[in-house]
Amino acid sequence: MVVTDNRELRIGAWCVDPALDEISRDGMIVKLEPRAMRALGDQAWTAGRFAEAEAAYRKAVELGPSDGGLHALLANILLSTHKATEAVVEAEREPDAEWRETALLFALDAAGRRSDADRAIAAYEVKHAADDPGGIAAFYACRRDTERAIRWLKAFVGKQEGEYHDLPNREACFKTAESDARFQALRRQMKAESPKPVRLTN
Repeated sequence: MVVTDNRELRIGAWCVDPALDEISRDGMIVKLEPRAMRALGDQAWTAGRFAEAEAAYRKAVELGPSDGGLHALLANILLSTHKATEAVVEAEREPDAEWRETALLFALDAAGRRSDADRAIAAYEVKHAADDPGGIAAFYACRRDTERAIRWLKAFVGKQEGEYHDLPNREACFKTAESDARFQALRRQMKAESPKPVRLTN
């Protein structure tokens, strides 16, 4: 049974009104749908407004529980707000296999399920060493394993495949390596930037 929450939400300057099925701001009205709530979540998260981002992603999941990526995004913002156990639950609910696979790596490790995370990252390395060395580097950065993080960053720089980070919580993990001269040198070589969030306004 899905319980619908019809309370109004404030995400930045936007008013989310489930009762009217709309999002409004300064006279502009947008239909309330998962895509719009995801965009608001992206915007709030990038701006560091974690509580608003979490509320937006929760509403997106409520509106589109079978839409790919939404549960994984909610899992990742939950990691940013130190709710690792709940993040595992949301990651496991993710219907898209690729999103679920990557979200679980980070959630399991953050939740202290080290052996499960070890098995998951070992399988992920076998499957994605060629196409996602940056994602693997981010995992080890979040684990504070600087040696492995740098090793995989070198692979990323050599291949320039994917993104070396793709979400704010993963970018934050690399702060643990910022004082390492090898990381500084690698970062100077990197051309990839984190994706710009989808916005509701120009």
